[in-house]
Amino acid sequence: MQPIYQQLYQAKPSIYEARKSIQIKLTKLEGFEALLTGLLKNGVGYIHGVEFRTTQLRKYRDHARAMAVRAAREKADALASELGVKRGKVYNITANDWGGWWSPYGGYWGARGGGMYQNSSQNISSGNASAEASDSSTLSVGQISVSASVNVSFRIR
Repeated sequence: MQPIYQQLYQAKPSIYEARKSIQIKLTKLEGFEALLTGLLKNGVGYIHGVEFRTTQLRKYRDHARAMAVRAAREKADALASELGVKRGKVYNITANDWGGWWSPYGGYWGARGGGMYQNSSQNISSGNASAEASDSSTLSVGQISVSASVNVSFRIR
């Protein structure tokens, strides 16, 4: 139940809106478009929180992190070379991963948000899903982005 106020600072709501929420999990993309069309034809008026995920997220996060570490080492070598010194051993390293769902359902139905939270980064590993929609489908699957960022501190010598 959500109160609806017709005017700002109205003491009592004009109406109350009642909504019902369901969650559906599909493991094959082929059924998505037909399901969505069926829901809309049968009176569903609002669809929110559609997620596309990969079952191999860990693999792609590990790959993105490895790419970020290689990039950090290459950048350190280039900078050290410009300064006429050499890159030494690592003395500090931190890593951050992005590419996962954050939920918009923390409060009421009108909550804003939802989607893939990701940070722009130089190192991105894209998961190319093996299950794709058929050629006759209008669903554009695209890619799921997974990013990683590392901060590496090297000694110089």
